[in-house]
Amino acid sequence: MCGILVVHSKKNKLNLKRCNNALKRLSLRGPDYDFSSIYFNDALFFGQTVLSITGTPKKHIDTYHHSVNNRYDIVLNGEIYNHTDLYQKHLKNRDIPSFTNCDTETLVNLHQTLPPIDIFRSLKGMFAYVVYDNVSESLIIGRDIIGEKILYCYEDDNLLVISSEIGPFLELIPSIKIHKDLLKEYFFTRHLLAPVNTTFQGIHLIQPGHLMKYNLQSKVLDTLCQVKPSDLIDPDLIENNKTKSSEDLVGELESVFINTAELLSPSIDYYSVFSGGIDSSLSSYFMEKINPPKAFISLQFPGKDETNIDMKDFEKKMGRKITTLRVDQDMFSKFFPECYKAACGPLSTHSFVSQAIMSHYVKNDNVKVLIGGDGADELFGGYEFYKTFDNNIKSYPEVNPSAYSGFMPLDVEFENWNTENLQNNIKDKWLEHSQYYSFEKDPYEQMLQTVLYSDTVIQLESVGIRAADTMSMVNSVESRSFFLSYDMIKFALNLPAKYKIDLTNNNPLMSTKPLLKGLYSKIFGEELIFRKQGFSGYPNEAAEIQLTNKDFNLLKNLLGISFYKESSNNFSQALEWKLMNVELFLIKYLEFV
Repeated sequence: MCGILVVHSKKNKLNLKRCNNALKRLSLRGPDYDFSSIYFNDALFFGQTVLSITGTPKKHIDTYHHSVNNRYDIVLNGEIYNHTDLYQKHLKNRDIPSFTNCDTETLVNLHQTLPPIDIFRSLKGMFAYVVYDNVSESLIIGRDIIGEKILYCYEDDNLLVISSEIGPFLELIPSIKIHKDLLKEYFFTRHLLAPVNTTFQGIHLIQPGHLMKYNLQSKVLDTLCQVKPSDLIDPDLIENNKTKSSEDLVGELESVFINTAELLSPSIDYYSVFSGGIDSSLSSYFMEKINPPKAFISLQFPGKDETNIDMKDFEKKMGRKITTLRVDQDMFSKFFPECYKAACGPLSTHSFVSQAIMSHYVKNDNVKVLIGGDGADELFGGYEFYKTFDNNIKSYPEVNPSAYSGFMPLDVEFENWNTENLQNNIKDKWLEHSQYYSFEKDPYEQMLQTVLYSDTVIQLESVGIRAADTMSMVNSVESRSFFLSYDMIKFALNLPAKYKIDLTNNNPLMSTKPLLKGLYSKIFGEELIFRKQGFSGYPNEAAEIQLTNKDFNLLKNLLGISFYKESSNNFSQALEWKLMNVELFLIKYLEFV
């Protein structure tokens, strides 16, 4: 895990002081060492901070990120899991040496043997990278298919900036302003959904699965190719899977779990999240089989969640202790400042804080890798809300019914602003995603598949992935999401909907994630399946500790909020959190208002 910073000054020489200060903002992402180079007539800053997972020493710094022919230089964040296979297939037979046996060295050298598109399509892992080609005077920019590694971009007439976090942009562009419309949209979606834009104007995301090229001479940024999760959907495979028994599919899923555990297994000590829920328990079990972690870790929120209050039964099943951290309101609140500093926006969800607490503990034990279970709820149908769907619908809905990627308004109104653009954008995405499962004749089946796909590419990337990446790196810990391997995503996307959401099941505990729970029951027993927990912590209570009052004056003045209603309905607590969440963000970043 590392921090990437690339800056192109289009008209003048670089402001090196600002560039170096911006790179320092990424120091937590790469505390081991950093490097930078100046190219293109002193107009291109090319820098990286390094968290060394593979143990590549600093003495190889001039070797592993330059190609053998010195044409290419690379900055890379993440892990290329199949880099050894790629070296054997494409480089070894060309007598291109591997001095460090690291993925960065392999990836940069591949560029002197293969076209960028062929390289990009062959990669398996979690990654974001930029390659500088000093012959064509261009940048090649790539991000993994699901967006597990984040890459932000800003461009105006003077600058192009690419970075792993938002913080460096604020150092380089001090005149930048907060994106008011995005903050307003937050009150009409369940979580803060920012799949394209960010909370600062002009800073947007390089989209997942995109390979792009930026010509330094013409100053034009183009898309070379795009790979999408929908590319993995195979109608024939889905139809074939409909004929299989759940036992057969559980067996196939078990093989995918074993392969994923082998793929994600680091060569150094690591921790694995073990909350007592379905997802983390399964991923921890298979990681233990392949390469036992140094420890399992779980957070306990007394009075909030019940599953992990007593982990003795799980410890007995695993044959080892599970480290359980008791979190109270004061501890939860204590982590707020660093979370807002790293997120540079309202927290997309309160699990950001939980991720920061876990990574803090892991760091204090001198461990750099944390395996988590993000993605299972979206890919395999785990949210309780899915139980509210009507399985007797006669036609495909025109509006996204999901609480996670659809339109979910609260009692809020803003002056001279309406939700038309947001609703149209949500509708357009819903219609686009509906095409991926248009071969399904049953409208209910098509709806379920489309909901889960939408939640995966919108909610998961904006919420779960951001929390895992950004909040782990607050403490210089690399987060690896077990359910986001290529094979796991492909398997889930090609499951018939009934194996992800089964509202006909007489056991309500088995109506969500039935196939995952089938595998879980085989290992842990059905008696250890509990009601879905949120592990949400104390967001409202902790925010009250941080706020001196709840007048929300910054929010009202900046956004022009004309009406909000706190009532006793189900949304009241959610509305209170959103108001406090935005207000705390604005207090932290008042200078950019």
